[in-house]
Amino acid sequence: MESLIVYIALFFITIIGNIFGTLIGGIGLIVTSSMLIFGVDPLIALGSRRISALGTPIGKIYHFHKEKKIDYSIVWFLLGFAMVGTVLGYVFVNNVNKELIKKIVGVVMLLTVLVIYNDKKEWVKKFKKKGFEYRKIIGPIGAIMAAFIGVTTGGAGGTILAYVLILSYGKTILEASGTIEVVLSIAYLISIVLFIISGNFDIILVLVMFFASIIGAWIGAKFYLSRSEKVVKIFFVIIIGILAIRMIFF
Repeated sequence: MESLIVYIALFFITIIGNIFGTLIGGIGLIVTSSMLIFGVDPLIALGSRRISALGTPIGKIYHFHKEKKIDYSIVWFLLGFAMVGTVLGYVFVNNVNKELIKKIVGVVMLLTVLVIYNDKKEWVKKFKKKGFEYRKIIGPIGAIMAAFIGVTTGGAGGTILAYVLILSYGKTILEASGTIEVVLSIAYLISIVLFIISGNFDIILVLVMFFASIIGAWIGAKFYLSRSEKVVKIFFVIIIGILAIRMIFF
């Protein structure tokens, strides 16, 4: 049982995190790290974060579905692979170097920001064309890796899969954001059941962050969907750039 101050702090951290993370994910790392800083047991932190994150799709998917920003054909194609990654993530949750994974993800983020920022240049167009040609290979691998990373580190899985959809499937940032939410929300149900069965969660933490996730995701979805893709791309570059630097150096 954590103190009231910890619960209040995590409530607002989760709201703010979901407002920004609604766009492309990755904020789960900050929420999980915050719990660790407050002294929450690592497994309890991962389990509580994963269960409470069910609030994010509740606050987000309705808006993205309404605006037709979810590609359900990709959802059904990648879902099985994401489920495999979820199971593998849970099995190896205590046997992976989480700090190394975070740094690798951070580097990938910076590289992707570079690509997104220069998307009109010829070398980027060629890169995307090549990614599209091999999308049926890159997509499944990306889904497995995304779910694995999401379960073992508490976040960043959505960020990885979003990059795959943007670079290999030609999706816009908003389309990628909506599609990954459906894929990973369903896939993560497996790990949620396993975390509950094992008892690795704090029910009050879960409830506090669950409702905070709904609030933050709802606000974030409304905000980003009311902006143009050009404006969204600016937010994307700024948010992901900050997250990447944080993962690599802190």
